[in-house]
Amino acid sequence: IGDRNYIHGQHAWTKSGLNVYDLHSVVTIAPDGVLNVEPGVIVRGEYGRGLTVNGVLTAAGTLADPILFTGTEHTPGHWGGLAFTGSAIQRVRGTFKYTTIEDGGYGGYGMVQLQNADVTFDHCTLRNSSHDAILILPDIEAVMRLSRGLTALRAQVSWSKFMAIGGDAINNDSAQAVLAAYNWWGSATGPTVDDNPNGTGEPVNGAVVYRPFLLGPSGSFVFLSHIKR
Repeated sequence: IGDRNYIHGQHAWTKSGLNVYDLHSVVTIAPDGVLNVEPGVIVRGEYGRGLTVNGVLTAAGTLADPILFTGTEHTPGHWGGLAFTGSAIQRVRGTFKYTTIEDGGYGGYGMVQLQNADVTFDHCTLRNSSHDAILILPDIEAVMRLSRGLTALRAQVSWSKFMAIGGDAINNDSAQAVLAAYNWWGSATGPTVDDNPNGTGEPVNGAVVYRPFLLGPSGSFVFLSHIKR
């Protein structure tokens, strides 16, 4: 993918023939753009490069044919990662299934960064980031909806794994909680966070609903609840 590249309209990155797509610049999915990354595709960011989403990104891999977003060098912080940047007028959307995202965080940014975005992660792996794996910035519309007593669910992470994170696994600086149950935080004790005093896993910050969490990366889990007798 060359310099000054903007994606408009409907596009697909397919496994047929060419399954490795290198980002030589910061590639942008325009507000009118939709990119479908198909199962088995590998997307590699060169040093300091990344993918900005102002439209829609879908990366729906399968158990047998997962998707990989990585750097051209296997080093935390090598590439810029994925930045979902919408507005109060037009929110951006992302869907990840059976996808690994690694080696991002260049320049101190989140490996996946969300603002005015609706993004879901299902059966994904986020690892080897130099800073936050998922950074959620203040959301203009969510603040307005919450002030009127309405819901504003914007990010969901489930059945996924966080490993070797240089900052927070999820750093939520927005007004709305992130639903992040049934995830592996790198430890059977759950994430490191104030209301989980025995947790030694990857840390979370802000409003993150992380219970119940997985006891191991293979998918066993525990329900943590208060039982009155």
